[in-house]
Amino acid sequence: MRLVRSVLLLAAVLSLVAVADPAAAQFTIGGDPRVNPNDFRITTFASGLNFPNGLARLSDGSILVATSNPNGNGAYWLSSGELLRFTDTDNNGIADGPGQLMYSDPVGVWTGLAVAGNMVFIMSAKDNANRIIVLKMNNGPASPYTFVGTLNFTFPGIWEHKAYAMTTRPAPGAPAGTWELYFNVGSSANFDQNTDTVGLSGLLTGTMKGGTIYRVTVTEVGLGATVSNLVQIAAGLRNAAGMAFHPTTGDFYFEDNGIDGLQDPNEPLSADEVNRIAAADLGRLRRASASRTTISTITPASASAAAASSRSSHSCHCRARRARIPAIRMDRTARRARARRESPSRRRCSRPTSRMASSSASTASSAPRRQRTKRTHSCSGTSAPASISTSSRASSSVTETSCCRPMTPSSSPT
Repeated sequence: MRLVRSVLLLAAVLSLVAVADPAAAQFTIGGDPRVNPNDFRITTFASGLNFPNGLARLSDGSILVATSNPNGNGAYWLSSGELLRFTDTDNNGIADGPGQLMYSDPVGVWTGLAVAGNMVFIMSAKDNANRIIVLKMNNGPASPYTFVGTLNFTFPGIWEHKAYAMTTRPAPGAPAGTWELYFNVGSSANFDQNTDTVGLSGLLTGTMKGGTIYRVTVTEVGLGATVSNLVQIAAGLRNAAGMAFHPTTGDFYFEDNGIDGLQDPNEPLSADEVNRIAAADLGRLRRASASRTTISTITPASASAAAASSRSSHSCHCRARRARIPAIRMDRTARRARARRESPSRRRCSRPTSRMASSSASTASSAPRRQRTKRTHSCSGTSAPASISTSSRASSSVTETSCCRPMTPSSSPT
């Protein structure tokens, strides 16, 4: 959405770029008659950070940043994590100092950060240690946080997409201090999903299906919290590696990364999507029988209609009381046969697979396509200290972040 009335934009950029060019030169604001570039001030808020992949604004106005430190080995996927808190007491758009360490963990590869009341959630996508770290601010935002526990994901065998994204909201109709935590579980393969389940342990025990979005209820209790009520929200997805709630309507928005090319993973086979589930429809149906509304899709001009139809193995089925979007089905045998013809050497999943309907509803979008596995970019798979820049108006309420980081075929959120 380009309608910007009140925004605090935090974008992670490479520090080398920040040194070479002023912060204002790195961004273009405008492109819509409703947006006045003169209403914004762009500054470099903080620099020298390692993979700042999660940002959240706290109740006192400070900024919490989730970083992953390569520890001298240069690899994001072998990093440890540090949670830093930045203040800007004079409101000049520049952090007061290097940041206060609030929590550290030898398990890094942090891909997401969410704050709800006194609760802090950090997503780690580290291989064999994929988990959500649960912390609590028992003494306010400025004091070290209490470790509550973890939600641990156990993926069977070779599983291409793990859990990367999460978001929160107050639990509707529940007492204060009760929150809903939403998170994704990626699909087992690039263009298919087997019938294996993903284990959940730690603060809550359960089993989950791949290619889905789930939610749990987090209740603040004393100095800790309890986690309960595992509910599936959407299925038939490939990799919903980004999600958020609309601050006014409460509608649930999530993106779904399209299928990578079977010969060249940098050349997509199907569209990326931005989808919406109305607030009133979240979790209503026990059976995944109704489809979500597709807000927009992102497909390069070179993608053909036939290639886009292969999206069938990852169509979304959300818990919503909506009419089903017209669907296209592709026979599983025919789909596999075509995949073998196009990429004889590509790895196959030998487990049973499920057939899912493919929805086709798209509008034009100018959003940039995500980075893909093996894409050449300035990180080059090594440590790249980054900076955070701010774009602010008089009233600021929304935060966003992006970071250039290396990906690997086994655990890339593409």
